[in-house]
Amino acid sequence: MKEKVKSALQNKLFTGIVFILMGLGLIFAPAEYMLWIVRIMGILLIIAAVVRVIVFIRSEKQAADVVGLVLSLVLLAAGIYFIANPKFVATQIHFVLGVLVIIQGAVGFVHAITVLRKAGVPWVPYMILFLIVIALGVIIVWNPFRAAAWLYRFIGIAMLIGGIADIAAFFMKKKEQ
Repeated sequence: MKEKVKSALQNKLFTGIVFILMGLGLIFAPAEYMLWIVRIMGILLIIAAVVRVIVFIRSEKQAADVVGLVLSLVLLAAGIYFIANPKFVATQIHFVLGVLVIIQGAVGFVHAITVLRKAGVPWVPYMILFLIVIALGVIIVWNPFRAAAWLYRFIGIAMLIGGIADIAAFFMKKKEQ
């Protein structure tokens, strides 16, 4: 059990740092940052497609492997599309990022209730903070913003708050141990 708690806390620290870095990028250079994120996602999709093709070539060619090959072609097409049309993809990616923020908030909420409460750490402030993160994620998905730059800044702020909450939870639990 102690190892699970330690692993969960290390994950919180890592995701907190990633969310803070992404949040800062989205706050200070939203349009350029999103285009780079979309291009990097495109490259990663192409790499995933190539790996799947290599696995298919090396496999014994069962029916499930054919599905994997078709999936690799879809990943390849998506990767090429992301690289060729980063502006369009960037205008639609708010939905994915909003869902990510909601998931991060929900995981943090459950973490606050289960791990921090059992550890005797004041968990209610973290629970409230993660509820705010979930609300921000819902706003991102709903997208009441007209300008993409403001939406990305808002996403950045939500990610920054979520990252800070993750890191704060990590250090509070670490302090208790």
